[in-house]
Amino acid sequence: AKADYIGLCHYRRYLSFSDRHFDNLTGDRRGQVLAKALTPGTEAKYGLLDQEAVRSIVTSHDILVGEAQDLSKVYTPFGVQPTVLKHWQAHDMALINVKDLEALFDIVQARYPEFYKDMREYLDGKYFYGFNTFVMRRDLYCELCEMEFAVLAELEQRVDLSHYNQQLSRIYGFMGEILFSSYIYHKKKRNPALRVGERQLLYFDQTDV
Repeated sequence: AKADYIGLCHYRRYLSFSDRHFDNLTGDRRGQVLAKALTPGTEAKYGLLDQEAVRSIVTSHDILVGEAQDLSKVYTPFGVQPTVLKHWQAHDMALINVKDLEALFDIVQARYPEFYKDMREYLDGKYFYGFNTFVMRRDLYCELCEMEFAVLAELEQRVDLSHYNQQLSRIYGFMGEILFSSYIYHKKKRNPALRVGERQLLYFDQTDV
């Protein structure tokens, strides 16, 4: 693709490009807008078909992400947790193996020490940019990919998936979320002039109707 901006939607989630604010939210306290199905009607409702509006919103920002979630309000297998890091740790052997998270930290610290410092600072907060859903300038996207896939490739050499169930085998998606969201925090901190915008995050129960 030769586009100036590149985006990703993930886990049946999209950014809303409507000028309305919606309050039909999912019941998991993540602040996502719940839509039953991705249809021409819901695409129009949430601004996904208005190319002129989408272009205007995208080009007036350097990065667009879903609204930050307050994870201190979101349940885990061990109750609500005060920080992003503790939220992930409370999913040990449910979503991730905490030992793999520690390996991720080791790799990032060795390869990208400045980024690692901001990453740990970010994880000690409570707001999380989840689900690998974004639109960003091409150069920022390439920078993110160069870092993220280098780290994940090395992590892949350290992780043995042979004893993991289907959920735990999704490790790289979850670790990618942590790296991506940490990158957003890092760029905002190091470059306050960067135009980072948040949009409501849409969650569709069905996308194949």
